[in-house]
Amino acid sequence: MTARALRSTAQRIQTLQAEAKDLENEILVLVRQLAPDLLDLLDVGPITAAQVLVSWSHPGRFR
Repeated sequence: MTARALRSTAQRIQTLQAEAKDLENEILVLVRQLAPDLLDLLDVGPITAAQVLVSWSHPGRFR
């Protein structure tokens, strides 16, 4: 039973990792369309760039 549970968990992890990678690639495409220069900054990847875009998209959030 333990081996079965571990195998099931490992398969779920692999599925979630693949899904996360696909979503990150989709975000990368969107960021490249909206603000490709953000990706040129040191240590700014697609997730961070997307968060910056979302945060700055609301007027008044940052002064």
